[in-house]
Amino acid sequence: MPPLDSALAAPCPAIARPTADDYDAWQAWAIDLLHQYAECASRHAKTVQAWPK
Repeated sequence: MPPLDSALAAPCPAIARPTADDYDAWQAWAIDLLHQYAECASRHAKTVQAWPK
C-alpha cells in the first residue's frame, strides 16, 4: 500500500472563536468555519477513498 499523503493525514484545524461581538464579525467567522469544515471533510473523503477495500 502506498504511503498516506501528508495532507490527508493532517488534523482538522481547531475551531477559533469569533473575534468581535458584532453581526458582521460573526458572519465572517461562520463563513470561515464552513470553509475549514469543507476542507477537512474533503481530506477525510479522499482518505476513505484511498483506503483499500
